[in-house]
Amino acid sequence: MVSKGLQRMGVSDLDNTKWELEPEDIKVGKKLGSGAFGEVFRGKLFGKEVAVKKLINQDLDPDSLNSFKKEVQIMAKLRHPNVLLFMGASTKPGDLMLVTELMPKGSVYDLMHDKNNQLSFKRRMKMAKQAALGMNWLHCSKPPFIHRDLKTSNLLVDDGYNVKVCDFGLSHVKSHGDKGVRGSYGSCGTPLWMAPEVLLNKPYDESVDVYSFGIVLWELLTQEDPFPDIDTFSMMLDQVVNNNYRPKIPDYCPTRLKQLIEACWNGDPSKRPTFEKMIPLFNQIIVDSIIKDKHGRGLWKKQFMTKDNLLESVTWKQFVIGLTTYFKEKLPKNPDDVRYLCLHALIADNKEEMVTIEAFGRFLEWFGPVETLDGILDRVVNLLKKSWFHGEISSQEAETLLGKEKKGTFLVRFSARDPGSYAITTVSSSQKIKHFRVYHKPGLKYLIGKTECDSLEDIINKYHKVIFLSFL
Repeated sequence: MVSKGLQRMGVSDLDNTKWELEPEDIKVGKKLGSGAFGEVFRGKLFGKEVAVKKLINQDLDPDSLNSFKKEVQIMAKLRHPNVLLFMGASTKPGDLMLVTELMPKGSVYDLMHDKNNQLSFKRRMKMAKQAALGMNWLHCSKPPFIHRDLKTSNLLVDDGYNVKVCDFGLSHVKSHGDKGVRGSYGSCGTPLWMAPEVLLNKPYDESVDVYSFGIVLWELLTQEDPFPDIDTFSMMLDQVVNNNYRPKIPDYCPTRLKQLIEACWNGDPSKRPTFEKMIPLFNQIIVDSIIKDKHGRGLWKKQFMTKDNLLESVTWKQFVIGLTTYFKEKLPKNPDDVRYLCLHALIADNKEEMVTIEAFGRFLEWFGPVETLDGILDRVVNLLKKSWFHGEISSQEAETLLGKEKKGTFLVRFSARDPGSYAITTVSSSQKIKHFRVYHKPGLKYLIGKTECDSLEDIINKYHKVIFLSFL
Protein backbone atom coordinates (compact mmCIF):
# COMPACT_ATOMS: atom_id res chain seq x y z
CA MET A 1 0.00 0.00 0.00
CA VAL A 2 1.47 3.39 -0.95
CA SER A 3 2.08 5.94 1.85
CA LYS A 4 -0.33 8.84 2.50
CA GLY A 5 2.52 11.21 1.67
CA LEU A 6 2.85 9.72 -1.81
CA GLN A 7 -0.92 9.80 -2.25
CA ARG A 8 -0.94 13.53 -1.49
CA MET A 9 1.60 13.95 -4.29
CA GLY A 10 -0.70 12.10 -6.68
CA VAL A 11 1.50 9.01 -6.89
CA SER A 12 -0.34 5.70 -7.01
CA ASP A 13 1.32 2.52 -5.85
CA LEU A 14 4.21 1.74 -8.18
CA ASP A 15 2.70 3.89 -10.94
CA ASN A 16 5.84 4.00 -13.06
CA THR A 17 4.28 4.26 -16.50
CA LYS A 18 5.51 7.81 -17.02
CA TRP A 19 9.13 7.33 -16.05
CA GLU A 20 9.90 3.63 -16.62
CA LEU A 21 12.41 3.17 -19.45
CA GLU A 22 13.33 0.13 -21.46
CA PRO A 23 17.03 -0.74 -21.03
CA GLU A 24 17.53 -0.93 -24.81
CA ASP A 25 16.44 2.73 -25.16
CA ILE A 26 19.31 3.88 -22.93
CA LYS A 27 22.55 4.16 -24.90
CA VAL A 28 25.49 4.02 -22.50
CA GLY A 29 28.77 5.65 -23.52
CA LYS A 30 31.97 6.82 -21.84
CA LYS A 31 32.33 6.43 -18.09
CA LEU A 32 32.39 9.77 -16.28
CA GLY A 33 32.99 8.63 -12.71
CA SER A 34 31.61 6.79 -9.72
CA GLY A 35 28.89 8.07 -7.44
CA ALA A 36 27.63 7.04 -4.03
CA PHE A 37 25.57 4.17 -5.35
CA GLY A 38 26.68 3.57 -8.91
CA GLU A 39 28.89 4.33 -11.87
CA VAL A 40 28.08 7.37 -13.98
CA PHE A 41 28.26 7.31 -17.77
CA ARG A 42 27.63 9.75 -20.58
CA GLY A 43 24.73 8.43 -22.59
CA LYS A 44 21.86 9.14 -24.94
CA LEU A 45 18.13 8.77 -24.52
CA PHE A 46 15.98 9.27 -27.61
CA GLY A 47 18.74 11.37 -29.19
CA LYS A 48 19.31 13.56 -26.11
CA GLU A 49 22.68 13.53 -24.31
CA VAL A 50 22.12 12.45 -20.72
CA ALA A 51 23.88 11.05 -17.67
CA VAL A 52 23.28 7.37 -16.92
CA LYS A 53 23.83 5.92 -13.46
CA LYS A 54 24.21 2.17 -13.26
CA LEU A 55 23.54 0.93 -9.76
CA ILE A 56 26.34 -0.98 -8.08
CA ASN A 57 23.93 -3.36 -6.42
CA GLN A 58 21.95 -4.92 -9.28
CA ASP A 59 20.53 -7.75 -7.17
CA LEU A 60 18.04 -6.02 -4.86
CA ASP A 61 15.70 -8.12 -2.76
CA PRO A 62 11.97 -7.58 -3.44
CA ASP A 63 11.49 -5.17 -0.51
CA SER A 64 14.50 -3.04 -1.50
CA LEU A 65 13.44 -2.99 -5.14
CA ASN A 66 9.95 -1.91 -4.12
CA SER A 67 11.38 0.86 -1.91
CA PHE A 68 13.70 1.92 -4.74
CA LYS A 69 10.74 2.28 -7.10
CA LYS A 70 8.82 4.35 -4.58
CA GLU A 71 11.78 6.71 -4.07
CA VAL A 72 12.16 7.05 -7.85
CA GLN A 73 8.46 7.95 -8.06
CA ILE A 74 9.08 10.88 -5.73
CA MET A 75 12.12 11.95 -7.76
CA ALA A 76 9.94 12.00 -10.86
CA LYS A 77 7.71 14.62 -9.21
CA LEU A 78 10.53 16.98 -8.17
CA ARG A 79 11.04 20.03 -10.39
CA HIS A 80 13.37 22.86 -9.38
CA PRO A 81 16.20 24.73 -11.18
CA ASN A 82 18.65 23.64 -8.46
CA VAL A 83 17.62 19.98 -8.30
CA LEU A 84 19.05 17.60 -10.90
CA LEU A 85 16.40 16.77 -13.48
CA PHE A 86 15.33 13.13 -13.33
CA MET A 87 14.37 11.87 -16.79
CA GLY A 88 13.55 8.23 -16.20
CA ALA A 89 14.77 4.88 -14.89
CA SER A 90 15.03 1.21 -15.70
CA THR A 91 14.00 -0.92 -12.73
CA LYS A 92 14.53 -4.31 -14.33
CA PRO A 93 16.84 -6.48 -12.20
CA GLY A 94 20.27 -6.57 -13.82
CA ASP A 95 19.54 -3.30 -15.66
CA LEU A 96 18.92 -0.92 -12.73
CA MET A 97 19.69 2.52 -14.15
CA LEU A 98 18.77 6.14 -13.54
CA VAL A 99 18.79 8.72 -16.34
CA THR A 100 19.25 12.40 -15.53
CA GLU A 101 20.22 15.58 -17.32
CA LEU A 102 23.92 15.84 -18.16
CA MET A 103 25.96 18.40 -16.16
CA PRO A 104 29.00 19.26 -18.32
CA LYS A 105 31.21 20.85 -15.68
CA GLY A 106 31.05 17.94 -13.26
CA SER A 107 30.77 18.53 -9.53
CA VAL A 108 31.51 21.50 -7.29
CA TYR A 109 34.23 19.34 -5.73
CA ASP A 110 35.88 18.84 -9.13
CA LEU A 111 35.82 22.55 -9.93
CA MET A 112 37.20 23.56 -6.53
CA HIS A 113 40.17 21.26 -6.90
CA ASP A 114 40.90 22.10 -10.55
CA LYS A 115 43.93 24.40 -10.54
CA ASN A 116 43.05 25.61 -14.03
CA ASN A 117 39.62 26.80 -12.93
CA GLN A 118 39.89 29.41 -10.19
CA LEU A 119 36.55 30.11 -8.51
CA SER A 120 36.07 33.55 -6.97
CA PHE A 121 34.62 33.84 -3.48
CA LYS A 122 31.47 35.36 -4.98
CA ARG A 123 31.09 32.41 -7.35
CA ARG A 124 31.49 29.95 -4.48
CA MET A 125 28.89 31.74 -2.37
CA LYS A 126 26.48 31.80 -5.29
CA MET A 127 27.02 28.05 -5.57
CA ALA A 128 26.25 27.71 -1.86
CA LYS A 129 23.04 29.70 -2.26
CA GLN A 130 21.91 27.60 -5.22
CA ALA A 131 22.62 24.40 -3.29
CA ALA A 132 20.59 25.76 -0.36
CA LEU A 133 17.72 26.59 -2.72
CA GLY A 134 17.73 23.04 -4.05
CA MET A 135 17.90 21.54 -0.58
CA ASN A 136 15.10 23.78 0.65
CA TRP A 137 12.92 22.49 -2.19
CA LEU A 138 13.60 18.89 -1.13
CA HIS A 139 12.84 19.66 2.52
CA CYS A 140 9.63 21.52 1.62
CA SER A 141 8.32 18.64 -0.48
CA LYS A 142 5.39 16.68 0.88
CA PRO A 143 6.53 14.43 2.39
CA PRO A 144 9.89 16.11 3.16
CA PHE A 145 12.76 14.60 1.20
CA ILE A 146 15.93 14.16 3.26
CA HIS A 147 19.10 13.95 1.17
CA ARG A 148 21.28 12.09 3.71
CA ASP A 149 24.46 12.35 1.65
CA LEU A 150 24.99 16.05 0.96
CA LYS A 151 28.57 16.99 -0.02
CA THR A 152 30.34 18.95 -2.75
CA SER A 153 30.69 15.89 -4.98
CA ASN A 154 26.88 15.62 -4.97
CA LEU A 155 26.45 19.18 -6.21
CA LEU A 156 26.68 19.22 -10.01
CA VAL A 157 27.41 22.22 -12.24
CA ASP A 158 26.12 23.06 -15.71
CA ASP A 159 27.77 25.23 -18.39
CA GLY A 160 26.33 28.38 -16.81
CA TYR A 161 27.82 27.52 -13.39
CA ASN A 162 24.37 26.73 -12.02
CA VAL A 163 24.46 24.20 -9.20
CA LYS A 164 22.01 21.31 -8.88
CA VAL A 165 21.64 18.84 -6.03
CA CYS A 166 21.98 15.19 -7.04
CA ASP A 167 22.08 11.73 -5.45
CA PHE A 168 19.32 12.56 -2.97
CA GLY A 169 17.32 9.70 -1.50
CA LEU A 170 17.85 6.20 -2.88
CA SER A 171 19.06 5.07 0.54
CA HIS A 172 18.06 1.50 -0.21
CA VAL A 173 20.64 1.06 -2.96
CA LYS A 174 23.65 2.80 -1.43
CA SER A 175 26.74 0.84 -0.57
CA HIS A 176 27.08 -0.35 3.01
CA GLY A 177 30.75 -1.24 3.03
CA ASP A 178 32.87 -0.88 6.17
CA LYS A 179 36.28 -0.02 4.76
CA GLY A 180 37.19 2.92 6.98
CA VAL A 181 35.81 6.41 7.13
CA ARG A 182 36.77 7.80 3.71
CA GLY A 183 34.35 6.80 0.97
CA SER A 184 32.46 4.30 3.13
CA TYR A 185 28.86 4.39 4.27
CA GLY A 186 27.11 3.82 7.54
CA SER A 187 23.32 3.78 7.82
CA CYS A 188 23.31 6.54 5.21
CA GLY A 189 25.63 9.22 3.88
CA THR A 190 29.39 9.60 4.04
CA PRO A 191 30.89 9.79 7.56
CA LEU A 192 32.93 12.96 7.04
CA TRP A 193 29.70 14.86 6.40
CA MET A 194 27.51 12.96 8.88
CA ALA A 195 25.77 14.70 11.76
CA PRO A 196 26.57 13.34 15.25
CA GLU A 197 23.10 11.82 15.64
CA VAL A 198 23.60 9.85 12.42
CA LEU A 199 27.03 8.65 13.51
CA LEU A 200 25.37 7.40 16.69
CA ASN A 201 22.59 5.73 14.66
CA LYS A 202 19.94 7.78 16.47
CA PRO A 203 16.65 9.08 15.03
CA TYR A 204 17.09 12.13 12.85
CA ASP A 205 15.23 14.65 10.71
CA GLU A 206 16.00 17.19 7.94
CA SER A 207 18.53 18.94 10.16
CA VAL A 208 21.10 16.25 9.32
CA ASP A 209 21.32 17.80 5.85
CA VAL A 210 21.93 21.20 7.43
CA TYR A 211 24.86 19.75 9.39
CA SER A 212 26.30 18.34 6.17
CA PHE A 213 25.80 21.72 4.53
CA GLY A 214 27.95 23.28 7.24
CA ILE A 215 30.82 21.03 6.11
CA VAL A 216 30.01 21.95 2.48
CA LEU A 217 30.24 25.67 3.35
CA TRP A 218 33.61 25.06 4.97
CA GLU A 219 34.74 23.27 1.80
CA LEU A 220 33.57 26.15 -0.37
CA LEU A 221 35.39 28.63 1.87
CA THR A 222 38.73 26.82 2.12
CA GLN A 223 38.61 24.67 -1.05
CA GLU A 224 40.15 21.88 1.03
CA ASP A 225 39.05 18.42 2.15
CA PRO A 226 37.46 18.22 5.63
CA PHE A 227 39.00 16.24 8.49
CA PRO A 228 42.32 15.32 6.77
CA ASP A 229 43.63 13.91 10.07
CA ILE A 230 40.75 11.46 10.63
CA ASP A 231 41.20 8.03 9.04
CA THR A 232 38.77 5.65 10.73
CA PHE A 233 35.09 5.60 11.64
CA SER A 234 35.88 5.14 15.34
CA MET A 235 38.13 8.21 15.21
CA MET A 236 35.36 10.18 13.52
CA LEU A 237 32.88 9.07 16.13
CA ASP A 238 35.16 9.98 19.02
CA GLN A 239 36.23 13.38 17.68
CA VAL A 240 32.95 14.67 16.25
CA VAL A 241 30.56 13.28 18.85
CA ASN A 242 32.56 13.09 22.06
CA ASN A 243 34.95 16.02 21.54
CA ASN A 244 32.64 18.21 19.38
CA TYR A 245 35.51 18.52 16.89
CA ARG A 246 34.93 20.47 13.66
CA PRO A 247 37.23 21.69 10.87
CA LYS A 248 39.05 24.90 11.80
CA ILE A 249 37.46 28.01 10.29
CA PRO A 250 40.27 30.28 8.99
CA ASP A 251 40.63 33.86 10.23
CA TYR A 252 39.88 35.29 6.78
CA CYS A 253 36.33 33.91 6.89
CA PRO A 254 33.70 36.70 6.82
CA THR A 255 31.97 37.01 10.20
CA ARG A 256 28.48 36.32 8.88
CA LEU A 257 29.66 33.18 7.05
CA LYS A 258 31.52 31.93 10.12
CA GLN A 259 28.38 32.31 12.22
CA LEU A 260 26.35 30.42 9.61
CA ILE A 261 28.85 27.54 9.39
CA GLU A 262 28.95 27.16 13.18
CA ALA A 263 25.15 27.25 13.38
CA CYS A 264 24.82 24.58 10.66
CA TRP A 265 27.15 22.08 12.31
CA ASN A 266 25.89 22.67 15.85
CA GLY A 267 25.81 19.43 17.81
CA ASP A 268 22.23 20.16 18.88
CA PRO A 269 19.93 19.54 15.87
CA SER A 270 17.29 21.95 17.22
CA LYS A 271 19.76 24.85 17.02
CA ARG A 272 20.59 24.39 13.34
CA PRO A 273 18.92 26.84 10.92
CA THR A 274 16.60 25.72 8.16
CA PHE A 275 17.65 26.18 4.55
CA GLU A 276 14.79 28.64 4.13
CA LYS A 277 16.24 30.91 6.83
CA MET A 278 19.80 30.75 5.57
CA ILE A 279 19.11 31.47 1.87
CA PRO A 280 18.89 35.30 2.26
CA LEU A 281 22.18 35.34 4.16
CA PHE A 282 24.27 34.55 1.08
CA ASN A 283 23.46 37.88 -0.57
CA GLN A 284 24.60 39.59 2.64
CA ILE A 285 27.81 37.54 2.72
CA ILE A 286 28.61 38.37 -0.92
CA VAL A 287 28.13 42.11 -0.42
CA ASP A 288 30.13 42.10 2.82
CA SER A 289 33.04 40.32 1.13
CA ILE A 290 33.20 42.68 -1.87
CA ILE A 291 32.43 46.06 -0.30
CA LYS A 292 34.54 46.71 2.80
CA ASP A 293 33.26 50.23 3.46
CA LYS A 294 30.36 50.45 5.93
CA HIS A 295 28.37 53.10 4.08
CA GLY A 296 29.19 51.51 0.73
CA ARG A 297 27.75 48.19 1.91
CA GLY A 298 24.71 49.94 3.28
CA LEU A 299 24.16 51.73 -0.01
CA TRP A 300 24.31 48.58 -2.16
CA LYS A 301 22.15 46.54 0.21
CA LYS A 302 19.48 49.20 0.56
CA GLN A 303 19.32 50.28 -3.08
CA PHE A 304 20.24 47.15 -5.05
CA MET A 305 19.36 44.15 -2.87
CA THR A 306 16.14 42.58 -1.67
CA LYS A 307 15.55 39.59 0.56
CA ASP A 308 15.63 37.24 -2.41
CA ASN A 309 17.67 39.03 -5.03
CA LEU A 310 21.04 40.76 -5.32
CA LEU A 311 21.80 42.98 -8.30
CA GLU A 312 25.42 42.35 -9.17
CA SER A 313 25.45 45.20 -11.69
CA VAL A 314 23.25 48.22 -12.38
CA THR A 315 23.11 50.85 -15.08
CA TRP A 316 24.98 54.09 -14.53
CA LYS A 317 21.64 55.90 -14.22
CA GLN A 318 20.41 53.43 -11.61
CA PHE A 319 23.66 53.81 -9.69
CA VAL A 320 23.50 57.61 -9.58
CA ILE A 321 19.87 57.51 -8.45
CA GLY A 322 20.74 54.98 -5.75
CA LEU A 323 23.81 56.97 -4.68
CA THR A 324 21.97 60.27 -4.31
CA THR A 325 18.93 58.64 -2.71
CA TYR A 326 21.04 56.89 -0.07
CA PHE A 327 22.78 60.14 0.91
CA LYS A 328 19.53 62.13 0.59
CA GLU A 329 21.03 64.42 -2.05
CA LYS A 330 19.51 65.78 -5.24
CA LEU A 331 20.28 64.28 -8.63
CA PRO A 332 22.87 66.26 -10.62
CA LYS A 333 21.10 68.71 -12.93
CA ASN A 334 24.08 69.29 -15.22
CA PRO A 335 25.01 66.23 -17.35
CA ASP A 336 28.52 67.70 -17.60
CA ASP A 337 28.98 67.89 -13.83
CA VAL A 338 32.72 67.22 -13.56
CA ARG A 339 32.37 65.31 -10.30
CA TYR A 340 30.04 62.72 -11.81
CA LEU A 341 32.05 62.56 -15.02
CA CYS A 342 35.12 61.68 -12.95
CA LEU A 343 33.16 59.11 -10.96
CA HIS A 344 31.84 57.60 -14.19
CA ALA A 345 35.37 57.30 -15.58
CA LEU A 346 36.42 55.26 -12.55
CA ILE A 347 33.56 52.83 -12.01
CA ALA A 348 31.34 52.58 -15.09
CA ASP A 349 31.96 50.32 -18.05
CA ASN A 350 32.16 52.69 -21.02
CA LYS A 351 30.66 50.19 -23.47
CA GLU A 352 27.81 48.81 -21.41
CA GLU A 353 27.31 51.83 -19.12
CA MET A 354 27.08 49.42 -16.19
CA VAL A 355 28.44 49.60 -12.65
CA THR A 356 29.31 46.24 -11.07
CA ILE A 357 29.45 45.56 -7.36
CA GLU A 358 33.13 44.68 -7.81
CA ALA A 359 33.91 48.01 -9.48
CA PHE A 360 32.17 49.90 -6.67
CA GLY A 361 34.04 47.86 -4.06
CA ARG A 362 37.43 48.57 -5.69
CA PHE A 363 36.58 52.25 -6.00
CA LEU A 364 35.89 52.49 -2.26
CA GLU A 365 39.18 50.74 -1.45
CA TRP A 366 40.98 53.68 -3.05
CA PHE A 367 38.70 56.59 -2.19
CA GLY A 368 36.77 55.49 0.90
CA PRO A 369 35.50 55.86 3.49
CA VAL A 370 32.34 57.32 2.02
CA GLU A 371 30.81 59.32 4.86
CA THR A 372 29.29 62.11 2.76
CA LEU A 373 28.61 62.25 -0.96
CA ASP A 374 30.31 65.61 -1.43
CA GLY A 375 33.38 64.40 0.46
CA ILE A 376 34.09 61.38 -1.73
CA LEU A 377 33.25 63.17 -4.97
CA ASP A 378 35.68 65.96 -4.06
CA ARG A 379 38.44 63.41 -3.32
CA VAL A 380 37.88 61.87 -6.75
CA VAL A 381 38.07 65.19 -8.59
CA ASN A 382 41.11 66.37 -6.65
CA LEU A 383 43.05 63.27 -7.67
CA LEU A 384 41.89 62.96 -11.26
CA LYS A 385 42.77 66.56 -12.10
CA LYS A 386 46.44 65.87 -11.31
CA SER A 387 48.44 65.53 -14.53
CA TRP A 388 50.59 62.80 -13.02
CA PHE A 389 47.67 60.49 -12.12
CA HIS A 390 46.92 57.78 -14.71
CA GLY A 391 44.35 55.63 -12.90
CA GLU A 392 44.05 51.88 -13.43
CA ILE A 393 46.94 50.99 -15.72
CA SER A 394 49.36 48.08 -15.36
CA SER A 395 53.05 48.30 -14.54
CA GLN A 396 53.82 47.29 -18.13
CA GLU A 397 51.63 50.10 -19.48
CA ALA A 398 53.32 52.54 -17.12
CA GLU A 399 56.75 51.46 -18.34
CA THR A 400 55.65 51.90 -21.96
CA LEU A 401 54.41 55.42 -21.26
CA LEU A 402 57.67 56.39 -19.57
CA GLY A 403 59.99 54.43 -21.87
CA LYS A 404 61.25 57.45 -23.83
CA GLU A 405 60.82 60.12 -21.18
CA LYS A 406 63.62 62.05 -19.49
CA LYS A 407 65.01 61.28 -16.05
CA GLY A 408 62.72 62.18 -13.20
CA THR A 409 59.48 61.85 -15.18
CA PHE A 410 56.88 59.93 -13.18
CA LEU A 411 53.25 58.91 -12.94
CA VAL A 412 50.97 57.61 -10.21
CA ARG A 413 48.54 54.73 -10.71
CA PHE A 414 46.33 52.35 -8.83
CA SER A 415 48.15 49.29 -7.46
CA ALA A 416 46.94 46.11 -9.16
CA ARG A 417 48.32 43.88 -6.41
CA ASP A 418 46.96 45.57 -3.32
CA PRO A 419 43.45 47.14 -3.52
CA GLY A 420 43.43 50.58 -1.92
CA SER A 421 47.13 51.12 -2.50
CA TYR A 422 48.90 53.08 -5.24
CA ALA A 423 52.16 52.87 -7.17
CA ILE A 424 54.59 55.56 -8.29
CA THR A 425 56.49 54.73 -11.47
CA THR A 426 59.47 56.94 -12.31
CA VAL A 427 62.48 57.19 -14.63
CA SER A 428 65.42 57.03 -12.26
CA SER A 429 68.66 58.99 -12.39
CA SER A 430 70.26 56.02 -14.18
CA GLN A 431 67.50 56.11 -16.84
CA LYS A 432 65.90 52.94 -15.45
CA ILE A 433 62.22 52.65 -14.67
CA LYS A 434 61.42 51.96 -11.02
CA HIS A 435 58.19 51.28 -9.17
CA PHE A 436 57.40 52.36 -5.60
CA ARG A 437 54.42 51.04 -3.65
CA VAL A 438 52.31 53.47 -1.64
CA TYR A 439 50.36 51.48 0.93
CA HIS A 440 46.93 52.77 1.82
CA LYS A 441 43.67 51.57 3.34
CA PRO A 442 40.44 53.59 3.49
CA GLY A 443 40.48 56.02 6.38
CA LEU A 444 44.21 55.57 7.04
CA LYS A 445 47.28 57.57 6.03
CA TYR A 446 49.42 56.91 2.94
CA LEU A 447 52.66 55.01 3.62
CA ILE A 448 55.80 54.84 1.46
CA GLY A 449 58.73 53.13 3.09
CA LYS A 450 58.41 54.25 6.72
CA THR A 451 57.02 57.68 5.88
CA GLU A 452 53.35 58.42 6.55
CA CYS A 453 51.57 61.25 4.74
CA ASP A 454 48.06 62.62 4.56
CA SER A 455 47.70 62.33 0.77
CA LEU A 456 49.42 61.21 -2.41
CA GLU A 457 50.29 64.82 -3.17
CA ASP A 458 51.85 65.12 0.27
CA ILE A 459 54.01 62.04 -0.45
CA ILE A 460 55.21 63.51 -3.75
CA ASN A 461 56.06 66.84 -2.15
CA LYS A 462 57.93 65.34 0.81
CA TYR A 463 59.52 62.30 -0.83
CA HIS A 464 60.37 63.52 -4.31
CA LYS A 465 64.11 63.76 -3.74
CA VAL A 466 64.42 60.20 -2.50
CA ILE A 467 62.61 58.65 -5.49
CA PHE A 468 64.01 61.22 -7.95
CA LEU A 469 61.05 63.23 -9.17
CA SER A 470 63.09 65.93 -10.87
CA PHE A 471 60.46 68.43 -11.98
CA LEU A 472 59.60 69.44 -8.41
